[in-house]
Amino acid sequence: TNNISVGHIFMNIEKDNKNYLYWLFFENLGKRGLKETFIEYFETFEKENKNNYLIKYFNDTYPSFFKYADFKNEKQLILKSIKNESNVTLDGFLKSKSGKVLYVDLWASWCSPCRKLMPTSFKLHEELIDKQIDFVYISIDDDENKWIKAAKKDNLFLDNSFIAINYPTATFFNDIQLKAIPRYLIYDKTGKLVNSNAPSPESKEIKAELEKYINQ
Repeated sequence: TNNISVGHIFMNIEKDNKNYLYWLFFENLGKRGLKETFIEYFETFEKENKNNYLIKYFNDTYPSFFKYADFKNEKQLILKSIKNESNVTLDGFLKSKSGKVLYVDLWASWCSPCRKLMPTSFKLHEELIDKQIDFVYISIDDDENKWIKAAKKDNLFLDNSFIAINYPTATFFNDIQLKAIPRYLIYDKTGKLVNSNAPSPESKEIKAELEKYINQ
């Protein structure tokens, strides 16, 4: 919960039209989830502006944007676990899962088709529970709170449930040409991406496709 109310902000910026326009500008970017543009302009704004009320308000209101800023120039994909505050690189995670096939689900809280397929994904996982395979869920949400809320609702409070902190600037997203979700990936037991556009969990082909790599 923010300690600085909108009313309090107005009281402190009403005498300064420039600051009021800044507030409108950043609030618009924030509500639209445009974190790249938000951070690009906010870094300049913070250096030049002395209005601590505005700075605190935006830090409190859009914390995930500022976490993204810490990693925006990091080429590797940075993942934050839903079960703790620790971060891990995708490469590091893949190494930790050596010997297992990974079926990766790229999704977001706002993606209805993604969430509609979650029960089917769980059912498929149950069918392969004794196999050398892990199901991995990576959200591309801009808002961590919305991610957590959706994950809890969809029973995704799992060990292999993450949010991509530096989406969309990590080279991973360009490498796989991510243009829409849901999107499914398959990594083999060595951590190699063997299918960058895998069948969905409801497809007839997916079980055989996964077992092909499980049996290698």
